[in-house]
Amino acid sequence: MLYDTLIKDPLLPEADPTVSYWQTPLNDKVKDIQSVQLPSQSDIVVIGSGVSACSTIHELLTGGYAGKITVLEARQICSGATGRNGGRIHVHAMQDYDRFRQQFGDVAAEKIVRFQMLHYDAIEKVARSLGPEGFKQAALRETQSVAVAFSEKKLADMKRMLANFEAAFPDWIGRWKIVEAEEAQKKYKIKNATGAMIGVAGAIWPYRLMTAVFATLQERYPGRLFLESNTPVTSVSKTSNPEYAYSVHTPRGIVKAKHVVYCTEAHTAHILPRFTGLIVPRRGQVMVQRPGAEFEDLSGKRSWSFYLDEGLFYLHQNATTGDIILGGGELGGFDGAHNSYGERSDAKESLAAKTHLSGALRVLFEQWGEVAPNEKSIKASWSGIMANSLDHVPFVGQLPQEAIDDRRIGAPDSGAEWICAGFSGFGMTNAWMSGVALARQMAGKGVPEWFPEQYRISSQRILQLQMQLAQIGGSENHLRALYSKL
Repeated sequence: MLYDTLIKDPLLPEADPTVSYWQTPLNDKVKDIQSVQLPSQSDIVVIGSGVSACSTIHELLTGGYAGKITVLEARQICSGATGRNGGRIHVHAMQDYDRFRQQFGDVAAEKIVRFQMLHYDAIEKVARSLGPEGFKQAALRETQSVAVAFSEKKLADMKRMLANFEAAFPDWIGRWKIVEAEEAQKKYKIKNATGAMIGVAGAIWPYRLMTAVFATLQERYPGRLFLESNTPVTSVSKTSNPEYAYSVHTPRGIVKAKHVVYCTEAHTAHILPRFTGLIVPRRGQVMVQRPGAEFEDLSGKRSWSFYLDEGLFYLHQNATTGDIILGGGELGGFDGAHNSYGERSDAKESLAAKTHLSGALRVLFEQWGEVAPNEKSIKASWSGIMANSLDHVPFVGQLPQEAIDDRRIGAPDSGAEWICAGFSGFGMTNAWMSGVALARQMAGKGVPEWFPEQYRISSQRILQLQMQLAQIGGSENHLRALYSKL
C-alpha cells in the first residue's frame, strides 16, 4: 500500500550513489575531509552538508558567532540533494502564487513568492565573495525562462495565473509574458507548442559553489569549523550535562553538543521518527546530453520547462560546454510519479524517467539534428533524493516537543535542537535564505520579517500534520489526492 511506502524508515544515505555530473571532478579540499580524531564536543553540530547547512553556518560565522561548529556528513561533503539536483534557481512565480494562495491565502502566498525571489541575488552575493575565479567556477548566470504549454487548457491556466499574479505584484508587471502558439513555435522553436510563458530564472553549478563556500569558511575561521565527512549520525540523545546537553552518536564516536541542527532533508525521519510521513523521500532523475547539430546555442542564457498533461521536463544549457542538463521525465501524472515517493536510494536510477529523458529533446525541439559521430549523446545520468513535506513547505526553526520522541526540548539561548529541511524539490529557491533565517534565530536575533510564517515549525503544525496523516492513512485515494499536490 502507498501508506506503508510513505512511512518507511528512510535510513541513512546509500554508501555508493550514482555518479552526479556536478560532482565530477570532486572538490579535493573538502570531499573526504576529516579530523584525525572526531571532536569530542562542539557548540553546534550540524547534520548534513547541503545548501541549508552551508547557509546556516555561513550566516552564523560571518554574523559574528564565536563558537565551534562541527559538520557531520554521512558521505562526502555535499554529496546529497544539493550535489545531485537540476542546477536551476528557478522560481515558478505564477504557479507558486496560485497554489499557495489556495492553501494559505493571498497575503501569505505573496510573501512566499517574494521570499523565493530573494534567492538569486543572495546566492550571487555569496558566489562573488569567492573572488573572480570562484565566481566563474560557480557558473552562476541569469537565464530567460520558457515555460511551454502543449494544450489549450494549460495555456489558459497560464494566462489566468499571470493575470492574478500581476494584480498581486504590480511592481513586477512585465517581467513575465505569454506568447501564443506561432511565436512559441517559430521564435522559441518548440514543436507543437500551444503557447509559452516567458520570464526570468537562473542557473548554477551547485556543488562547486557550496563546497567552495565550505572550504573558504574553514580557511577563514581556523579552529572554529570542523568538516567531518563519512561520519553518519545514527542517533541523538540527551545528556545530564547542562552545558553540552546532547550526545550525537556516530560510528567514529560521540560528539557532545550544545545545539544540534538537522539539515537532513529526505533522511530526517531516520533520526527524528516523529517526521515519518511528514517528510517523505522522493527520487528524481537527471541527465546530461550533448545537443544535436541544429540546436540553437544560446550560451546558457535560456532554460525551459515543458508542461505536458502527463508530466514535466525541465532543462538548461551549460554556458561553457553546451551540455544540456535535463530533469523530470516522470509521465502519467501522479499515478506515474507516485512510484518514486518513499524511494530513498540514489544508488538506483528510474528506468522509466531515464527512458523518457533520453528521447525527449529531439521530440520537443523544432531544430535538433544529430550529435557528432565521435560524441556520446548521453554524457551522464544519475538520481537524487528530494524531501517532500506533507504540507508542501519546509520546516524551519527550533524543534518543538511534538517533533522529538524521548527527550525534553532545550532552551534557545543555552542549547536546543533545530531543523531546516523538507524543501520538496525546490531547495535552490528556498534553502539558502531559510538557512539565514534559522541562523538568526539561533543567534537570538529573532525571525526576520521577510521569512514566511508558513515555513516555521511549531507544535500546532506538527500535531495537525500527524493527525491528518493518521486520519487518512488507510485511504489510498485520500493519500493520492494529498501527495499529488507535492
